[in-house]
Amino acid sequence: MSNNLLQPDSDALHQSAIDVITHVGNVMSKGCGILREHDRLLADAIEEDIRHVNEQLKQVKRKELTMTIVAPTSAGKSTIINAIAGQDLLPSRNDAMTVLPTEIVFSRQVTRPKLILDKALITLLIEA
Repeated sequence: MSNNLLQPDSDALHQSAIDVITHVGNVMSKGCGILREHDRLLADAIEEDIRHVNEQLKQVKRKELTMTIVAPTSAGKSTIINAIAGQDLLPSRNDAMTVLPTEIVFSRQVTRPKLILDKALITLLIEA
């Protein structure tokens, strides 16, 4: 038996290693391309979701809730309004605090609560 049969073909091994490395490089390149496309699709989907949420917010900003709450003194009118608003807008005590008709308007331009009375109501109060 010849010694050459037991010797590995170093050129063939070298070429096989190059082929494997080239194949791995190609697979990685395709994988990177897939990830870039995935990122682009994900960014597009997120951008579309943001547009959708902004449209919904615009519609919510245009909506208005008007409700009338009438009850005897100390029945919890201010307490329920504060609960609906999620903050203490009206004082809630044992004394009669909301005897006058009260309107609450949320606005970005208003930084603190203010009492606005209709002229007819002021006239009525003065006369009373």
